[in-house]
Amino acid sequence: MVSALPLQAQIYGVSFEASAWKTTAGPFVCRLTHEIPQYGVGVFERKSRQTETFSLQQGTPKLALGVVTVAAVPPPWRADLGQQPLAQIQAVAGKKPVNLNAAQAAALTTQLNNGMRIMFSGSQQNGGVQGVFITLEPNKFAAAYKKYTQCVANLIPYRFQQLARVLLSYPAQATALSSSAKTELDKIARYAKADAKVLGIIVDAHAEQLEDEQAAVDASKQQAEWVTQYLVSKGIKAEQITTRWHGDEFPIATNSNDAGRAKNRRVTLRLESAETRLATAKKLAALKAAALAAQQSSSVSSIPAPLPSALERLVNMVDEQDLTSGKMPQIHADDLR
Repeated sequence: MVSALPLQAQIYGVSFEASAWKTTAGPFVCRLTHEIPQYGVGVFERKSRQTETFSLQQGTPKLALGVVTVAAVPPPWRADLGQQPLAQIQAVAGKKPVNLNAAQAAALTTQLNNGMRIMFSGSQQNGGVQGVFITLEPNKFAAAYKKYTQCVANLIPYRFQQLARVLLSYPAQATALSSSAKTELDKIARYAKADAKVLGIIVDAHAEQLEDEQAAVDASKQQAEWVTQYLVSKGIKAEQITTRWHGDEFPIATNSNDAGRAKNRRVTLRLESAETRLATAKKLAALKAAALAAQQSSSVSSIPAPLPSALERLVNMVDEQDLTSGKMPQIHADDLR
C-alpha cells in the first residue's frame, strides 16, 4: 500500500480502490470517518461552536508512547511529487487516540482533496524496533467531504442554556408578532426539534397596566396565542407547549412611564428538560420546607399560620407537577425567580 517502507513494518490501511469515507450528519455534530482494518478509524469532527479536529482512534493499541509523524504521500503514479511533512504529534500509550488540532486537520483535508495519501508513522506499542504505519486513502474523499461541509454549514450555533429562557417584548396595541420576535422563535423551534432533551416549552405572556383590566388580560392572551401558534407552525407539537397569560398581574417595572410599561409588555419562553423540571421541583420543595420551619419557630399559636399566597401557589405547583408528562399547572413563571 505504501512504497519504500521497511519490509518488516506493521502497515495498516486499505488499497486505493477499497478506500471508503463515510459522512455522519447531525444538527450538533458532523463526522467524516475512514475505517482502518485491524487498527481503528480516522475521524474528522466538527461540533457546534467548535473548531474542526481529527483523531486517529485505535481499536487495539498499536502505537507506543512517543512522536508520531504525519505526512502526505503521493499515489504510486505520482511518486515524483515526494512526501510532504505535515505534523509531529505526541502519541499516548494505550488506546487513547492521536489528536490533531484545527490547523493540522485542515492540512489533512487539503492534501486528501488534492489526491494525496495521509500516512502516520510511529513506534510499536510492544516495544519492538519495527515501525508502525497507518494510512488514509484519498479515493472517494472529495464527495464525502462535500457532504461533510454541507453538514457543518447547517450546524445549530447555540446551546440549551442560551435558549433556556427568552424574553420577547411587544409594542402597545400590537396587531401581529414582530419580525424580531419571529427570529427568536425560529431559533427556539429549530433547537427544540433537534434536541431530544427538550421536553416542553412554557409560554408566559404579560401586559402593561391598562384602565380596563380585561383589556390587559386580552392583550397578554393574544400574545401568548400568537407565540404558540407560530411555534406550532414551525413544527413544535401543540402538546409540548404550556401557554399562559397573566394580564398586568406581574409587572417587572413601573407602569407610570413609557419605559416601564414597555418592559411590562413581554412574553417569556422557557425550555424544559428532565433536569430543569427536577431542579424546579427541588427548589419549590425547599421553599416549602423553609417557610414551614419559619412558621413553626415564630408562631405562638398551636394552629399553623397559612402560607403566604405566592408561596402557596408555588407549593401547589410542586404537588401537581407531573415530571413525566411535563405538563405544568397554571402558575406564573416569574414566581420561579
